[in-house]
Amino acid sequence: MRGRPLTFLAWVQSAYGHNRMLIHGIGSLAFGLVLWEAVDRWFSDKYFFTGPDEVIKELLQLVRDGEIWIHLRYSALEGVYGYALAAAAGIACGAMLAFSRTLDEMFSPVLIGLYATPRPVVAPLFIVWLGLGVASKVAVIFIASFFPVAINTTAGIKNVESEFRMLGRAFNVSPWAMFVKIIVPGALPFLIAGLRLGYSRAIVTIMVAEMFGSEAGLGYMIVHATQVFDIPKMMVGISMLTLWGILGNEVLKLIERRATPYKQTLGI
Repeated sequence: MRGRPLTFLAWVQSAYGHNRMLIHGIGSLAFGLVLWEAVDRWFSDKYFFTGPDEVIKELLQLVRDGEIWIHLRYSALEGVYGYALAAAAGIACGAMLAFSRTLDEMFSPVLIGLYATPRPVVAPLFIVWLGLGVASKVAVIFIASFFPVAINTTAGIKNVESEFRMLGRAFNVSPWAMFVKIIVPGALPFLIAGLRLGYSRAIVTIMVAEMFGSEAGLGYMIVHATQVFDIPKMMVGISMLTLWGILGNEVLKLIERRATPYKQTLGI
């Protein structure tokens, strides 16, 4: 009888250890919903703020009407194309700057300067050049996501210790093996950090791009709901973008854990 409480406690500790991230995620979600509901009860004004219950009702209505799928499909198309192009171009550009001192000295200041340019400034230009369709939104998302990926890729490759490269040369490691076995593993944490930053900027830019003129999309839905004070519908759009941001970030974190197991061993 005395051994049972200890056994149960050990089981609880073991279950917590194996499902720690899931438990913390559920706890964070529950805390957020409780806080959201508390703020709604505090204001108690449907024209100023709305709680999760009203947002869920509005979401179900949009699902029944089929309207939400139009906006989700439109924004997802923009986001996937823009972010995928930015990730590919950013990694390639960052690698070229890291391996070429001349290119780095020529273009790094330009890269940093353009990175600091506010996205609302360039969005109207792309709309004038490319129209109100998907192409202009993809271009804006590409510009927003490209720079974090490129800058972090360059920093990651440069961060690989010169001692490791010298060790590879001492053992006559081929350039390809040097790149795959030394440079890529060393730069991977920086690269994934850049991808995560780029993804976050892509989600925010979906809203920014669709504010300046769009045919559909979550940003379009949010803007039009705001204009008629439809707070539940506005909150549905905001919640969808927030959920996309959380899920995408968690996927990239999972990829990072799988790709850099040595960080988990070191407790980083």
